[in-house]
Amino acid sequence: MKKTLLMGGITLALLPYTLQAQTATSQTSVDNILTTSAAHESSATHSITPQEECSQQALNQLLDSTWHYKANYDGIHADAVRRIEATDDQTIHATTESSWLFIRLTEESQFQWPSWQLMEYRYARQGLSNKKDYTITPSNHANEFISDSPTRGQRKLTTTEPVYDQLSHQIRLQIDVACNANQNTFEYAIAKRRGVKHYQYERLGNEEIKVNGKTYSTVKLEKKNNGEEKTQIWLAPELAYGIVKLAYIEDGDANYMELSEIKLPQSNVENTHLDGIN
Repeated sequence: MKKTLLMGGITLALLPYTLQAQTATSQTSVDNILTTSAAHESSATHSITPQEECSQQALNQLLDSTWHYKANYDGIHADAVRRIEATDDQTIHATTESSWLFIRLTEESQFQWPSWQLMEYRYARQGLSNKKDYTITPSNHANEFISDSPTRGQRKLTTTEPVYDQLSHQIRLQIDVACNANQNTFEYAIAKRRGVKHYQYERLGNEEIKVNGKTYSTVKLEKKNNGEEKTQIWLAPELAYGIVKLAYIEDGDANYMELSEIKLPQSNVENTHLDGIN
């Protein structure tokens, strides 16, 4: 299966080629990689809106690309890799793998497109205790999910909102930023091991940053965590609003991840290798 990307609980999801933010007057045609029966049924019953068109185009460009990252976590260097694929007509599968020293983290997400319905989320660690491992799946009841931990048992998660996981909400964030140029706040309900939490990202503006020797014009976003903790994300429009840098800031100290290599089998951007973090 194709695989995707996590580092220390920070999930990344990227879009592999230039996608300009769409407006209500967009006439861009979509060359769908996902030619699903649901898409045909949808288009038969109503006209595709510019928002739907932009979202479909953005997701299509995620498929079968590979993004490598170098991370610095409290002075420890780590590597991470992310991939994403469509496993059938309406199922998106994303996996993140990251490793440092003897530790390996794996994160998997499966959700339906275009509904974003969470089908399964799994978080697992190797080289550490499994007490934080867990899975999330829908229950047999509407608006209810089951969080299952090998050491803590099952917990019911109930919400009437659309719910995402740690990985799928990052994909949604990138698509939303790419396709909503005038929107400044992005909020998502996230199903986690102990319950449903709300993540709110604020668009801080545009910023030019240098990542491993290459300069990008980016859109900078910030999510406030607890107290003075915050997560900052830089999205590069020239890489279809993909994440080129992510920083977790606490007490003035920053742990961060930066893009190191890109492999894009289906895009207008050449495969790129960048020097790693020094």
